[in-house]
Amino acid sequence: MKPLRVFFTLLIFSALAFAFGYFLMVGNRDRHHEPLLHGHPHLILTEDVSEKTLITWRAAGPTRSGLILYDTVSHRGDPARYTYRMPAAKSNEITALPGKRQARHTENFIVELEGLTSMTTYYFVLKNNSEVSDEYHFITPPRRTD
Repeated sequence: MKPLRVFFTLLIFSALAFAFGYFLMVGNRDRHHEPLLHGHPHLILTEDVSEKTLITWRAAGPTRSGLILYDTVSHRGDPARYTYRMPAAKSNEITALPGKRQARHTENFIVELEGLTSMTTYYFVLKNNSEVSDEYHFITPPRRTD
């Protein structure tokens, strides 16, 4: 009687393990993998912040390219609808991310947006490979009068 009980116990645990594994595979099918974009973009002030700004961001892994898509109207993150596009320059480095023991390959991107209009809200998304960030925005300050 004991071998039969062990057999059924193993059978039940095997079925539960299979169901759990199947649920993980099917349940995660629509979920995104670890995004290549992480953190928030940083705006760097320049001499004339009303007409020019630098935007930097970091990608969590190797990427082919970086791009910023921007406009003066919000497009709620739809990359096809932004009027302006600017390719980013990148610099590679190996860094240890906070909380991680092992160093990971990251790439830093920078874009200089010129010809901006003062007192205007600019909406933008960042794009690395096929990954697109959430939409961000900034407002240019009034023009300096010396």
